[in-house]
Amino acid sequence: GLDALVLDVKCGSGAIFPDPAYSEKLAHALVQTAADFGLNTVAVLTQMEQPLGHAIGTWLETREAIAMLRGQADADFREVTLVLTAHMLWLGGISDSLAAGRELAESKLQSGDAFRLFRGLVQAQGGDVRYLDAPEQVPPAKQAVPIRAEADGVVHVCHARTLGQVSMLLGAGRLKKEDGIDYTAGIIVHKKVGDSVRRGDALATLYASERPIGDDLVQRALSAFVINAAPCAPLPVILGIINRDGRKDWPL
Repeated sequence: GLDALVLDVKCGSGAIFPDPAYSEKLAHALVQTAADFGLNTVAVLTQMEQPLGHAIGTWLETREAIAMLRGQADADFREVTLVLTAHMLWLGGISDSLAAGRELAESKLQSGDAFRLFRGLVQAQGGDVRYLDAPEQVPPAKQAVPIRAEADGVVHVCHARTLGQVSMLLGAGRLKKEDGIDYTAGIIVHKKVGDSVRRGDALATLYASERPIGDDLVQRALSAFVINAAPCAPLPVILGIINRDGRKDWPL
């Protein structure tokens, strides 16, 4: 059985409900349902207007997760991981406070313990850990097509749902359950909201081995980005915390 439950409820274009108000309503409903069964539960509202981290697709995301466990992840991916982990350690009684839970999680990343545990789990299930130790050994996708900015400016939108749909069409996801998966397919996002770009800069790179990367997919991926001349602040990654007492803004 569970001692406690920590939920990551996404808000934004890449979430189940694009309207953040509906995502928050879902979080309240989940927390209340768990409370009705006596289960201590917290929902962390996280931003999904744009992709978390930079990778979309099976192997690309796995490679990014390996980097995370080695303490090398991008700031937004690292922050979500640490906040969720800190809550789990706190609610599970491993740490006596949220701050102590985060400190413990950070120490496990820095020491390499997190990666060593993951490596052991993969090995115990018969996985080839050589690819964890040296991810560059995995053969790259046969095709790599950059998506380039058409103007100077600042990224105001990096639409998560559009990029997810393009990734699926590249072969990284299934439209029908019978569809196969191209494990090399996906997208690496180079520029996100708040980043400055010059015309010709790569906004993202599309990868695939089993399907052609046509101009239609290039244009569709390009449509996920909106670039304006005006400044734009980076998007916050943690939007709030919901427990049985209601919502609290982050940071607490």
